[in-house]
Amino acid sequence: MAVMTLDGGCWATVEVGDASQVGAARRLATRTAQIAALGDVERGRFELAAVELATNVLRHAARGSIYMRASGDVVDVVVIDHGPGMDLERCFSDGYSTGGTPGTGLGAVRRAADLFDAYSDARGSVLFARIGHESGPRRGSIAVRS
Repeated sequence: MAVMTLDGGCWATVEVGDASQVGAARRLATRTAQIAALGDVERGRFELAAVELATNVLRHAARGSIYMRASGDVVDVVVIDHGPGMDLERCFSDGYSTGGTPGTGLGAVRRAADLFDAYSDARGSVLFARIGHESGPRRGSIAVRS
């Protein structure tokens, strides 16, 4: 795990390249949620998002980076991978899977997030999820692009 400061915020990162980093991502999500003093439900939503996103990096892209930040009572997770890209519309539909799984992971992350965005092309994917009490629309700013 590494920590870096950007734009006045402190971001921690986990590089995902093997199964052990999925657990590292979950532990970092727990610590990040504690720093933000999230309640149990929101902490659980954030941990779910971190684990699902880390698992997807490992399963579909082989390597990538997960960045997490606590700011007030809000937590953010950003995932950048170098995989083959994905059809976002299909991948966020429950039941669609290219890996022989139930196909509910990315949809669960999107539903768990208060704010969500995603971009994917042949160079890889970037996904963003925010969970917390920040004022503004819940899930109203979801944009899925490919």
